[in-house]
Amino acid sequence: MGCTMNNSHLPIVQSDDKNSSSPILDSESINHTNTFFQAFMDNLDTPAFCLDTEFRYTFFNQTHIQQMKNLYNADIRIGECHLNYIYIKEDRERAKQNLEKALSGEEVIVREYSGDHLLSRQYCEVHHKPMKNSDGAIIGISVLVRNITDMAFILEKLYSSEENARALINAPNESVFMMEPEGTILYVNETMASRLGYTVEEMVGKSTYHFVTPDVAMRRKTYVDELLRTKKPIHVLDERNGRVIENNLYPVLNSSGEVTRIAIYGRDVTKQKETERELRESEEKYRTVVEKTHEGIVIALGSSLVFANEAFAKMSGYSTDELIGMDYLDFVPEEKREEMVKKFETRYADDTAPHKYEFELLKKDKSLFIVEISAGLIEFKGKPADLVVMRDISPRKRAEEIQTRTISLLNQTQAITKLGGWDYNLITKEIQWTDEVYKILGAKPDFLPMDIEHAFDLYSPEDAPIIKAAYNKAVTEAIPYDIELKFFRFDGTPIWVRTIGNPVLENGQVVRVTGIIMDITERKQMESSLREVIQKLRLLTRITRHDIVNGINVINLYLEILRETEDPDERQKYIQKTLDASTILEKTIGFTQEYENLGSVSSRWLSLFSITNSAISTVSMKGVRVLIDIPVEIEIYSDPIISRVFSTLLDNSLRHGEKTSEIRIFTKEDNNNLIIFYEDNGVGIENAEKESIFKHGYGKNTGIGLFLAREILSITGMQIKETGVTGGGARFQIRVPQGVYRINPAEIRV
Repeated sequence: MGCTMNNSHLPIVQSDDKNSSSPILDSESINHTNTFFQAFMDNLDTPAFCLDTEFRYTFFNQTHIQQMKNLYNADIRIGECHLNYIYIKEDRERAKQNLEKALSGEEVIVREYSGDHLLSRQYCEVHHKPMKNSDGAIIGISVLVRNITDMAFILEKLYSSEENARALINAPNESVFMMEPEGTILYVNETMASRLGYTVEEMVGKSTYHFVTPDVAMRRKTYVDELLRTKKPIHVLDERNGRVIENNLYPVLNSSGEVTRIAIYGRDVTKQKETERELRESEEKYRTVVEKTHEGIVIALGSSLVFANEAFAKMSGYSTDELIGMDYLDFVPEEKREEMVKKFETRYADDTAPHKYEFELLKKDKSLFIVEISAGLIEFKGKPADLVVMRDISPRKRAEEIQTRTISLLNQTQAITKLGGWDYNLITKEIQWTDEVYKILGAKPDFLPMDIEHAFDLYSPEDAPIIKAAYNKAVTEAIPYDIELKFFRFDGTPIWVRTIGNPVLENGQVVRVTGIIMDITERKQMESSLREVIQKLRLLTRITRHDIVNGINVINLYLEILRETEDPDERQKYIQKTLDASTILEKTIGFTQEYENLGSVSSRWLSLFSITNSAISTVSMKGVRVLIDIPVEIEIYSDPIISRVFSTLLDNSLRHGEKTSEIRIFTKEDNNNLIIFYEDNGVGIENAEKESIFKHGYGKNTGIGLFLAREILSITGMQIKETGVTGGGARFQIRVPQGVYRINPAEIRV
């Protein structure tokens, strides 16, 4: 179906020069242009539409038709008011405000949620632009809509990590704060607040210039003005009260490139500057130290420190004066001192011994920090000494730990969602899988990922061409794909998967394809079960309604006869018939209680052993022995109401078996199917009745028990039949097809 439009309202480009000699388009040319425009707009995957000054549709494309159907279940038409289709009050008022702004000549771009929660709720970026004729008069509004729901989801995820970011910002000993361009503080870390003698709460919301003297405020405003003008970071040294502060100002830009925030990182570098001056004054003496000034540096003569730089003082929490004369073992946890001594002694005895390693050291407050040590021998005052350069790698180790936890969380998330990721490099032909891909395929951890062509062979014969075509389009035309297909695991088990492929381009060429594969078998089974339940409920409702109507008609007939006869015997006979018909009607109505919960709980994996035991607990067995020989690890995919099937079989054995004293329930596998056997030692069932017992209305009780049992089983594709020998007891077989039962390893008992 092409897009629908009113040609009289289509914006046709005309020359601004009213005296132009350009020929006026004839009707055929206009129609040709409109046809081309319709086809072009219908191929856009972005909803687009135009409104007149009364907000009535003059044009919309096919994508907008579908969007309005999804959001508001609306069938839109040309000439109808756009706002009349938006029945959500908040959505309608917001849309009206945006359209009125556009009519006033303003180009409006908003991001907002739209749609009915019960249908579809989307987060969209909506562009409203006024349409003008050749005279410049506004004649309508053009609207483009971009669905950015996925972007909103990502932003929510980023927002959820705010506490982690706050902890990381508060961790350093440097001052960190963020402010608006005019100076209002939006965030300040605890270090800066403490240095200024305030709390974080006392500073947030106030001007940064409130906390400094007027001359300092003026100087800082100069820095800010320079940043706002250049939109580039600024690094300055700020000296006051005998301290040297290294300030780094970073602009935060919005999507339009305007500065909306300024982040400031301030570091007290007073001692660093003093050290640099001292090093410059004694350059020859401390040349080796100067070359490594960014790391923690100590010189140990024997076991005592004779030099320590400021960086190591900060790492350890001591002052440089306190460090001189300390034993290097004072920084080593007691349980690791012997190991450290061996490293020092080995280095003295063997020049080839490792001189670079990682070690945990103690701070003054006895907390631990991890350093990367690079040690070497030097001569100090004519004696051999150790020059030890240390880099604090605690932040890196924390980052690695966070990364490890993140990877673990990712793997857990993939396992829970049954979603695996993959990446295929078209240049190197290398393919990578995440752990969950191995699980979905049923591959061992040491299995090498197969090439992409062989991976296609795992799809069902009818679906393999579909995935091949989608993949080829991704490679040759950079078109991503998202499809659901039938798939076979390595052990031959059929499953349903959702597979997504996304081409990655470099210099306009596809060089990689990344994607995910998700096991959606349970979702497909649930959808199938739901469709089956709806069909069964319709059938049962139709049967019940038919029986009730028939019962009422019978009662009405008997009442008519009673009204017309005076014979006492006849009246008594029809009164009894009326009561009998009423009893049948009551049982029929009671039948609705049997299936009112059918499908109210989603089908799921259930323990067969637990199902049968649950059914036994609902029936008074009257001394009859029940033997259950079912492995506890067997699970079946079913509606929980399946326990009613076994309680019905048990009840029938007690009612009609006459001499039943023992019942046995057991299982066996047969040609990839699971067979559940139910046997009793009663009188059995006549051959002529073996199929009739499953029909509605058959039997000595309500005539609905086994009928309902068969309907319950069929929801997930199970079948039941009676195979016993007359006089030798009843024997029912329930066939459970492949994919509807499984062996749960967690339940296997050794």
